[in-house]
Amino acid sequence: MQQNSINSQFQSYSNTLYAAASRMLDKRNPQHEDKVQDLVILTYEEFKRKADQGTIMSLPLLIHFMKLRKPEVQLEMRGDSRTHKKDVFNKRNYYEGKLELYSIDNPLNKDSGETFAESIKDDNNLEEEISFRLEYQEKLASLHTTEQTILQMKMNGYNDHEIAQAMCIQSSTVKIALQNIAPKMMEQKTVQCELSF
Repeated sequence: MQQNSINSQFQSYSNTLYAAASRMLDKRNPQHEDKVQDLVILTYEEFKRKADQGTIMSLPLLIHFMKLRKPEVQLEMRGDSRTHKKDVFNKRNYYEGKLELYSIDNPLNKDSGETFAESIKDDNNLEEEISFRLEYQEKLASLHTTEQTILQMKMNGYNDHEIAQAMCIQSSTVKIALQNIAPKMMEQKTVQCELSF
């Protein structure tokens, strides 16, 4: 999207955004007008960043974003510098080492070279897990559509009565269906869940 188009789109939102930002911040504070403008500018920066990635944020989403950034601006209104706080919204805190970005590739601790990703990996069961998933999908596909729906709902924690209501059938029909499904799915211990009848 071109820069002119991005700016004109944001401009169409600006009056509403200024009004929303004004309501969010304390009007008695002498810095009110400046901080309203700061909040709208932060919102514009996020809007532009998302637009550059190909996503145009809607007005409600922009207002929600402002609500998330409001505490940062309120800190400054009270005279606190956000660079001295552990403010997760402020990039400078990451650059200055006051906050740390965690990822699955971070080491577990300073002494260990092992990362979070390595600690949760289980090579021994990977082949067994893939085999289980393939077998489960194959057996699930062999069921009728109604049986598939009943089984999926049962595995997601719905009881017979809730399944019957959702599918507009009798509870007894659900119970019979589960009794028919169980032998098909349990032949080789495919489904690892409890089907109570």
